[in-house]
Amino acid sequence: MERDNEAIAVARQCELLGLSRSSYYYSSTRDDEYNLELMRLLDEQYTKVPFYRVRRLTAWLRARGYIVNPKRVRVLMRRMGLQAIYPHKRRSFSSPGFNKKGYFFSTMRRGYLRSWDTARPTRYILDIQPVENLWNWGI
Repeated sequence: MERDNEAIAVARQCELLGLSRSSYYYSSTRDDEYNLELMRLLDEQYTKVPFYRVRRLTAWLRARGYIVNPKRVRVLMRRMGLQAIYPHKRRSFSSPGFNKKGYFFSTMRRGYLRSWDTARPTRYILDIQPVENLWNWGI
């Protein structure tokens, strides 16, 4: 490709090579000098305080005079494989069906009122009372 060739235009040269003009003019900004500098700073700060998240790291970079937004910091952190260390929500418990609250649960079955404590894994039956008339209970 000759950009300064007066005989053949750039569009014709791209056509002869089977190359689109947009890919000819495209210049990658993936790892330019500014991003590499930001990545170096993010890595240094992350090793000091690994619990900083995207917003705080963005504010930290802005305080040092760098022009960044949270989206750019998030992309760079993902590219480096950095993630803030913080306590996450607990979405599972020690065993399935285990109730941490430990309230009494009552049910009616074949004329008996049963209640047991759900806080214990073995679910001991605490009380069995015969019920004479279920219609008085509104069932």
